Amino acid sequence: MARATASGGYLVLEEFDDLTASLAFGRDEHVARHAQVLAAKQAAFAAAGHRNHIARHLPAKPNATGAFPSSAAGHVAVRQDGAGTDPWLRYLRNQTAPLLETAHVDKARLQAYADQLRDLSFLYFAPMLVSVVAQKL
Repeated sequence: MARATASGGYLVLEEFDDLTASLAFGRDEHVARHAQVLAAKQAAFAAAGHRNHIARHLPAKPNATGAFPSSAAGHVAVRQDGAGTDPWLRYLRNQTAPLLETAHVDKARLQAYADQLRDLSFLYFAPMLVSVVAQKL
């Protein structure tokens, strides 16, 4: 992508990072269940060849060539009472089999977790979206 960027053009990189995903607040059993589901998600991603923490390295990538002064930012959504949880719920539904294969959660725990996402007493931080904007010299 860097080679394909014209002089004066912009390179934009974005990726999620689980840096903030473990942050959760609420009843002890909700926080513990969140940790188990997150561990299952990270194990399922790793088994599929995805690195859960790649985005934290994005800001250094354009600067490695010396031709891309860049700026970077991270955005973290805080989710509570179902607000913004639909993509996460879709992921849980669509990836139930790989999550269960990790042995970090069972089907009952996964369902209880989906239910707790609608509970006002539980909130969690979504994975951080790291965005890098770099202009080629």
